[in-house]
Order: sequence, then C-alpha cells, then structure tokens
Amino acid sequence: MSSGTPTESGSPAAGVPDWAIPRNRARESLDGLLDSWAFCDAIRNPVGVVVDFEFVDANTAACAYFDTTRADLVGRRLLEMLPAHVETGLLADYAAVVDTGTPLVLDAFRYPYELDLGAAHRYDIRATRVGDALSVTWRDVTQRVAEQRRVDESDARYRLLAENASDVVVETDVDGCLQWVSPSIERVLGWSPAELIGTPAIDLLASEDIVGIDELEVTVRDGHPVPGRELRCRTASGELRWMNVHVQPLRGEAGTVDAAVMGLRDTHAEVLARRALTTLSAGNAILVRAENEDAPLAEMCETAVQQGGYVFSWYGRAVDDDERTIEPVATARLHAGYLDAVSVSWGDGPLGQGPTGTSIRTHTTTIMQDFSQESYRPWYADATARGFRSSISLPVEIGGEIDGAFVVYAAE
Repeated sequence: MSSGTPTESGSPAAGVPDWAIPRNRARESLDGLLDSWAFCDAIRNPVGVVVDFEFVDANTAACAYFDTTRADLVGRRLLEMLPAHVETGLLADYAAVVDTGTPLVLDAFRYPYELDLGAAHRYDIRATRVGDALSVTWRDVTQRVAEQRRVDESDARYRLLAENASDVVVETDVDGCLQWVSPSIERVLGWSPAELIGTPAIDLLASEDIVGIDELEVTVRDGHPVPGRELRCRTASGELRWMNVHVQPLRGEAGTVDAAVMGLRDTHAEVLARRALTTLSAGNAILVRAENEDAPLAEMCETAVQQGGYVFSWYGRAVDDDERTIEPVATARLHAGYLDAVSVSWGDGPLGQGPTGTSIRTHTTTIMQDFSQESYRPWYADATARGFRSSISLPVEIGGEIDGAFVVYAAE
C-alpha cells in the first residue's frame, strides 16, 4: 500500500502508512473514553485454571486511575496491582467471562480500600471475552451511589412521615391517576391504598364538587400549586366527608410537570360546626329585623342553603286535622319541588315517624344521621334522588304551644 501524503486537515499525516490509520483512530477513541479500559491476557495454571491476568493495553483514563504510565502498566499482573480481586470474587467473575464467553455486567459494585482511595468505592464494571483475553471497563460511581442513598433516605423519611400523619397524602401521575396513597386514608375515608392505586383521583370527589376541576388541572400542569379548597370526598361506605384539598405539582428531570402531590386534611367537623354557626348567626340577624311572621321564615330557609351550605330547608306548621298533616309555609327555592312529591304528618302513623313529625309530636329536636333507616322509608327515594342524606328538625313553640318545625337537610 502507498503511504499517505500531506493534504488538508483531517488527511493522513506524512509518512504514516494507510494501514496504521484505523489503529491510530482506535487508540484515539480509547484514550478519549472517560471510563477506564484495559485489555488483559488470561494467566492459567498447568491444569488450565485462570489464576491471574496480565495487562496488555490500557487507555489514558486507566493509567490515570493507577497513577502510572501505559509503558509501566503493560506486563504487570492484575493481582499485583489489585489483590482484593480475589476476596471480592472479581477474579472468579473475570475468569468465568473468559471461560464461558458470557459478558459481565456489575452496577455499583463495592470494592474495598486500595490505591490510596480511602474508603471502599463503588464501580460500574463491564467485561467481555476477546479470544483468551479480557476487555474490561470500569467507572467510579461512588459519588452517584452516595447521592442516590441520600435521596432514598430522604424519600424514606418523607414517606414515613406521610404514612404516619393524620392527614392523607396521595401522589398522582400527570393524568391525575393515583400512584401512591398514604395508609392514613384507611383511617380517614375507609379505603385501603391498594383499592385506589391506578384510579383517577377525581373519582374520590363528590360529583357535585367536580365543577371547576378542569381549571385546577390546567393550573397544576402549568406548574402552579393549588391552595387548599374544601371539597367533599367519598368514603368507602358511600358517605361524603369534607376535606381541605391542596395540590403541589412535581417536576421531572426535564423540568416539566410529570406528577402531583395532593394533601387532604379532614375538616368535616369544622365545616359542619361552621355551617351551623353561620346559619344561626344569620338567623338571629333575620329575627332582629323581621317586621312580620312569614318573611323571616322564608328568609331563614333561604339563608340555611345560601349561607349555611345545606342542600334544602323548609318550615312546616302542624295542622290539627284528622290526618295531623304538616303544611309547608316556607321553603328554600332550591329543591322546593320536593314538598310537592311527599306527604308528612305529625301523627302516630307511618308518615309521622320521620324526623319532622317526631320533633313536632314530642317537642324535641330530632336528628336523622342517615336516611337509610326504616322509619324514613316513605320519603327515602325522593330525598336521596335530590342528594339529601341527613336532616335536623327543630320544634318551634309559640306561647307555649307547638307551632311547627324548622327542618334542614344536608348532603352528608
């Protein structure tokens, strides 16, 4: 073959034969590697067992690792340089590569103190067979492993806090499906985490509270946290429970939002107490400025819904007729049609065993926590179709005589 002649940059150098160019480029490639690389011949005992390796070649990174030159490294034995290969099992692993041809892949392999490196280091090691020799690369990943350990420990601490907190913590993917749920959800809402993993987080919410959720999802996808909002969450038994829900977006390595963390705090008792106090306060204000009898009754019913947050309210007056009927004299506008569909009595028959009839007949406040009770059967279908789940009936006396009852319904 003819030798190359000097031309433009990148052309063969003067005096370098063509056949040497691929070898030179291979050498440049090996020396350009950030990972350490070495080529070693297997050393076998008289019965053919690999007992050591001899360095035949190495790149610049490997020479720097051993703090020597290539000329000084070539010809030396592996166990002379790194005797811990025996106790760690690496020598046996390398021998198996040469004997079987199966490549070796080790990640974060722990190698003890040698070469004045201080404490044990971690390495990613790759080895393949070339004839009866070994081509091996290694990368020091000690810092990476230490950083990952710190991340894992931090994550474990936060998970431990989340799992033992009184609040519920959930993690969703970018599409809003639950990926992790703290065990506290079983105590608060009755669900086991396994029942919820993979389901849309929105399924936990009451259907009436889903309005505006699309806007919240856009806000989170744009990377903005959502401050606490009071929403009703479904329990495993089908009840609804008020929770304060806040959402924090999580960004991936690319900087884009790829997950979210939701915190749910049980505020059911707070909401119910606040709702009752709001209704009571507004009712007192109505009575102070009332000029006639009927106006404050209608206003009280409307206030219970608009300010108190209840689903329906009405005032019924006891009629002294044969059926002992209860006549609606004031209602909130929302669900007013409910009273056209039902009949209520304060007598001893089935239509008088509900909370309204009972409170008028016994002159006592009557609370029904769950309309699924047998005594509420005459009104159950119409009430639950409108989202009524419970009620309170307060008897009203005028001049020592029972006049009627003020009734408030809740969705919980």
